[in-house]
Amino acid sequence: MVVRVSPDDYEALLVEPVLIELEDQRGAIRLVEDPRVMLGGCIVESSRGTLDARLETQIERLKSVLLDVQKADVDSSDRQP
Repeated sequence: MVVRVSPDDYEALLVEPVLIELEDQRGAIRLVEDPRVMLGGCIVESSRGTLDARLETQIERLKSVLLDVQKADVDSSDRQP
């Protein structure tokens, strides 16, 4: 498993007890500095897929969901007699 983090987070996370414990339980976890990742975010890559947990990605997804809900509300109010 590869966990991509901000270069600013990298050093602090190397000694993070949770990561050390997970690595002991699950096997190799490789922490990688990635300039695409802003402070506080991460991208997790495994054989099962990728999880993009960057804050900007989460905000974009939230925005998309809210716009979909708003559109559904408008569409349903247009159909009411």
